Amino acid sequence: MSTFDLIINIFESLGYLGFIYYIFHIKKGLSILIIFVLLKTTITSIHNYFLLPELSLSICSQLMIFLYAYLINRSNIVQNVFLTFLIYNIDSFSITVSMMITDIFFLFPFYQGNSYYFLAILTRILFMIIAYLAYHIIKKSAITFTKTNKIISILSILFILELLYSSCIELIFYNNIFDIYIKLILFFINILVVILFYTFFESQREQNILFELQEKNIRNENQIKINQINEESIKHLTIWKHDITYVFTYIESYIKNQKYDTALNTISLYRDILNNYNLFKNTNNDTLNSLLIEYLEQFSQNNIYIYITTDQNEVLLSSQHYQKILYLFLNHAIQNCHSDYQKSIWVSYYTKLPYFTLSLEYTSVNSSLQILYDDIDQIVSQYEGFMKISNKNDKDILRIIIPIQENYEHD
Repeated sequence: MSTFDLIINIFESLGYLGFIYYIFHIKKGLSILIIFVLLKTTITSIHNYFLLPELSLSICSQLMIFLYAYLINRSNIVQNVFLTFLIYNIDSFSITVSMMITDIFFLFPFYQGNSYYFLAILTRILFMIIAYLAYHIIKKSAITFTKTNKIISILSILFILELLYSSCIELIFYNNIFDIYIKLILFFINILVVILFYTFFESQREQNILFELQEKNIRNENQIKINQINEESIKHLTIWKHDITYVFTYIESYIKNQKYDTALNTISLYRDILNNYNLFKNTNNDTLNSLLIEYLEQFSQNNIYIYITTDQNEVLLSSQHYQKILYLFLNHAIQNCHSDYQKSIWVSYYTKLPYFTLSLEYTSVNSSLQILYDDIDQIVSQYEGFMKISNKNDKDILRIIIPIQENYEHD
């Protein structure tokens, strides 16, 4: 293996992993990128030096790319798998086109002399051009990378085609076979890959349309429920407003006659009535609205006041993760909420660069939120965030802080 081979291997590794690096806009972690570039270069060089099977190199390379992608993006496995296959197939397409062009100007086999230099350099140039175009297509596309049976099928077929492609490359460079049949096989493999990636993007577009419709339905259903809740509350509060004069008269009479216990019981009775008929405020977050509607009766039964504070920015968690955290917290808070004055729960989130903060609190004398730490930390760690649990001023407090990276922003 020559110095030229080593340089090409470095550029290949840098192209593969640099693509991942820029897709996620990681501003830090250059040391990790360099380590993986060196590892990938070492693996490729070992395979080249000992003439190991192309299939082995293909699997090891893709595994290395996936591990790096997973290390910097743990929140979406499907996205990591897709990007791994995309990068490898961009390289495969570049190699195929380069071999076809090289075959025009040089005689086969072209793994030595000027033909080899021409093929290797042209492949890297084509890879950089196609990767650049792919990068901008991905950044402009609203891809959710949702795990569905169709997506899994597409990714599985892509993997099989990659193995078949690797077998063809081995025949070309190790068995000196580059006839019309091999060329046709390579051509059809690349055509199938293009069709599969197109199908993938179309599937994601359809999935986005479906999500938008579902969100719209949820929003409409929530608004209907909110209106019903508020109409019912307004009706009862109107009646209660009419009766309030008589209630105060009774309370005044009890106090004058020193029937303090009866007066307190009357106040407590009507306080409970008021608690049952609170107006529901739309939080402008479908996930939070749905959960509050679901838990509304439990809040009322347990005499718990709920306070919501947001800055109207997006929650930097997926709906699924946000819902799971709220479920865990609310179930725990309702069971453990205590106060001599007023039982309360606070949910607030806000964005203050460079962080997004989700704060969850409830009135409690003793701290018991630690029991939720492991379950919530598994979610938070996927966003490279951190959490803090504390108990201050008779309140159990959970704060989740997530760094706002460019990969969370939509172009």
